[in-house]
Amino acid sequence: MNSRQVIGLIIGLAGAVILSLINNTSGIGTFNFYTIFVLLATICYGLSSNIVKRFFHNTNTVVLTPLQMFSIGSFAILYLLFSDFPHRLVTQPDALSSVGYILILGVVNTAFALILFNRLIQMTSAVFASTVTYLIPITALIWGLLYREKIFLLHFGGTVLILGGMLLVNYSFKKIKNES
Repeated sequence: MNSRQVIGLIIGLAGAVILSLINNTSGIGTFNFYTIFVLLATICYGLSSNIVKRFFHNTNTVVLTPLQMFSIGSFAILYLLFSDFPHRLVTQPDALSSVGYILILGVVNTAFALILFNRLIQMTSAVFASTVTYLIPITALIWGLLYREKIFLLHFGGTVLILGGMLLVNYSFKKIKNES
């Protein structure tokens, strides 16, 4: 990564932080503890992208994706077994069908998205592919608009920062020199 890309990542992250701190009543809200999990997920995306690019750049993504899902799925199953999940599964009337639908949604949609994400990493760079995750808050903002939630000027400011950061990370200034 060069300095322009680092600055772009920081600007994009600042936009995501702004979007995550906005509440629906007054604009800027208090720190939400659960934002730490989003930050942790972002770090994991970055690590995963770099690992896939470095060690699995020639691996078929249809083979790689089940390996990734199995590795995280094992931890998820262990967590479920030591929670109140087994008890709820047998005591809640619609629990089994709900779990089935969640499995279909999670496995099919997540696997499909992961196949595309891994392929994007292999075709481009880990930095470029990981910036795609910055679009998640923008997608949430669009859903908020569609469902008529309160949207503040800060929402658009955060969105502009995210898009500007992505532009800095992914835009090659060499193209300008070659075109002129």
